[in-house]
Amino acid sequence: MAISKRWLNRHLRLPSRLSHGAKGNTTYAEDIMEAMTEALSLMSQVTEYTFEWRDLSPNQRTLRLLSTARSAFGISLRKLTLNAQLENFRALVSTVEFENLEDLELYFDHDNIELDVEETLRILQNTIAPFINRFRRTISSLFIFSASKADLSSLFPALDKFPRLYNLIFHLPWDSAHLSEPDALIGFLRRNTEMLRSIELRKSYAAVSEPADAPTCIWSQFSRALLSDPRVLTDLTILKIPAFRSFEETLACINYSAHTLTTLHLVDYFFGEDELLAFVQLFARRNLDSGLRTLYIGLSTLTVSTIDLLARRLPALDSLGLVLAEYVASEIMIMQHNILVVCDETPA
Repeated sequence: MAISKRWLNRHLRLPSRLSHGAKGNTTYAEDIMEAMTEALSLMSQVTEYTFEWRDLSPNQRTLRLLSTARSAFGISLRKLTLNAQLENFRALVSTVEFENLEDLELYFDHDNIELDVEETLRILQNTIAPFINRFRRTISSLFIFSASKADLSSLFPALDKFPRLYNLIFHLPWDSAHLSEPDALIGFLRRNTEMLRSIELRKSYAAVSEPADAPTCIWSQFSRALLSDPRVLTDLTILKIPAFRSFEETLACINYSAHTLTTLHLVDYFFGEDELLAFVQLFARRNLDSGLRTLYIGLSTLTVSTIDLLARRLPALDSLGLVLAEYVASEIMIMQHNILVVCDETPA
């Protein structure tokens, strides 16, 4: 939301210089908070709101700022983004109530304090889950990113069915320390397959409480469970995921939505020539006007025939991202260098 300088001068009374408390402590930050609270109270048509909780204390002044945003944006807001440490979410979400929210993004930041298992469980089940469920009738897009040490397994069983949920994005550490029960997330996906058309699962990075006990990767376990239930992967238009344990499993996953996909991002795998041919054949029966339009994959080789294959078999593509294996990229750089040398030696 753009705010003109004239508007700011008319409505905000920012301090002309630093003010000091009785003991000489600066209160400039407090003055800014007061000015921001006043500004928020005048913004009645905001549709997107992002709040990042960094070094603020959950005091009266902070909560007043948040409550003011709730009052001003209550009806108009469509997208809400909250970024905070888990321990601060209790104070944060108590001031949030938006009637027509459609898009919710939650970022669980790196922890400032060490939470024990029971406290983490209470926050996830008694604060985070009820907050998300509050918007179950209106929300169409949910994004959860975690860099916290918390095990999120207890969150997903506590989430309701969202009848309008179309887009789902999870950026999580896919290991036993942060998702000890992968089936909990599978269950949430199953409950929301009816309207779900876009899934993005990415890896984030987070510390662990006890580094001596190295967590194990659970992506293979999760992907096998995901593959065993076709309902979760059927009729998707957008799919962005890491590759499964084997090429065959990855191909089977994509095949569930090969007739509807328009966007596919596949990471952590490099296709060979034969594998690429098998992959593009999944989309052979698609009409030109409804084919795959955005593709992002890795290749273990890049030749003219590779590009020709993609152009012939995926004619509807308008965006193509190729990640090359390191040795292929090195060979291309050497080829480019040799061509430049030949050009330099050619008489003008």
